[in-house]
Amino acid sequence: MLEQITNEIFLLKVPYPYGMSVNSYIIRGKRGLTIIDPGFDRVETRNLWKKTMMEFGEKIERVIITHTHPDHIGLAPWFQDTFFAPIYVSQHSKSEIDRGYRRSLEKLKRLWEEYVPISWPNPKWAEGFPENFQPDGLFSEKRLLYIGDREYMAIWTPGHASDQFCFYNPDEEIMFVSDHVIQETSPIVSYWNGEEEDPLADYMDSLEKISQFRVNLALPGHGSIIMRFSERVEEIKKRHDLRLEQILKLIDAEGKTVLDIVDEIYDIKNMRSLFSPILATLTRLLHLEKLGLIRGETIGKNKRFFPQ
Repeated sequence: MLEQITNEIFLLKVPYPYGMSVNSYIIRGKRGLTIIDPGFDRVETRNLWKKTMMEFGEKIERVIITHTHPDHIGLAPWFQDTFFAPIYVSQHSKSEIDRGYRRSLEKLKRLWEEYVPISWPNPKWAEGFPENFQPDGLFSEKRLLYIGDREYMAIWTPGHASDQFCFYNPDEEIMFVSDHVIQETSPIVSYWNGEEEDPLADYMDSLEKISQFRVNLALPGHGSIIMRFSERVEEIKKRHDLRLEQILKLIDAEGKTVLDIVDEIYDIKNMRSLFSPILATLTRLLHLEKLGLIRGETIGKNKRFFPQ
């Protein structure tokens, strides 16, 4: 579904088989179209883009990737080959590409096996990461980029992903916020490449960073357009604080595994739905451990968390 947001900005809902559809943005400019996050690579999504580009009938100036999760970057090499579109990513994203998603998943799997007392689920969405892909251009923190005919500042907001970027135009007070802020749900904050120091601390710092900007229109990577951005940021902050308090109250002298906490917090009957809650809970537990509020200890084959 294509929706016009402003005179220049259009929103295309791109299907994603493992979650909410991806918000891809098409921005008109004098030099052609700028596309932000083309989406997950499938026959269905390729056909949708072919149809959409025929409707626009304009060349693509560039494609900008906000972060390297497969639902956002998956179609990038196909855009290079099909539309001869140059792909721009951040220097942080280039590092993720060079590391390779398979290597990152192996490290994440080892982290899972250390802390989670159930087997690794081999997530299917990881197959959507493009292998042997190289971008055409790079951008960095505070770099000014033309998106359409307007300049936007690139803002590094790690947390949901270590390479997550937002883009802000102060004249129109528009921000492309990608997966950093979503209206309907709190974005998952988790370890992804297994090398992050403390993703939740990064995310909370990034929320504080982004709250300093005047934003009248926030354009997220999933869900609906955010009209009351500052309120939504505060809601997400409070939700994380409440969840951390909840976890602290659940940890007792007998100790809790990650799965114990997930069972008490989430009402999940399908094992396939446990992946994200387990990673989010593990990320919170390791955050609390780094703060010195709890401690982890290996008991038998399981890692359990105890009050400090």
